[in-house]
Amino acid sequence: MREILFRGKRSDTGEWIEGYFGQSVDSFIIQDYGLVAGHFQVFKVIPETLSQYTGMADKNGRKIFERDLLKDSNGFIYEVYFDGGCFMIKYGLRSNTFATTHQILEVVGNIYDNPELLEVKHDGN
Repeated sequence: MREILFRGKRSDTGEWIEGYFGQSVDSFIIQDYGLVAGHFQVFKVIPETLSQYTGMADKNGRKIFERDLLKDSNGFIYEVYFDGGCFMIKYGLRSNTFATTHQILEVVGNIYDNPELLEVKHDGN
């Protein structure tokens, strides 16, 4: 069974936090176990950065989240997104599931911290 996990940027510090998703009256939150066993810490997150864990890891064992950017051995960058009930990757206008290819791809960033990685190169590279 896939682990249900989310990540988002903390609204107070801008740091990424992983944990369990929740929603309060006026904000989205990530809950994570604190230093004291059995106690949750609750952090408000920037709503547009909220991303779900795909349940898969890249070739280095790093967790892959929605909106991560993955690189293949040829240097192509793919964006992870959720559509039609499954996680997909896209490069330009091409989309595909990545259930079997995740093990040859590497997480190199995400659309929030590294949008420049999605820029189309026109110099033949």
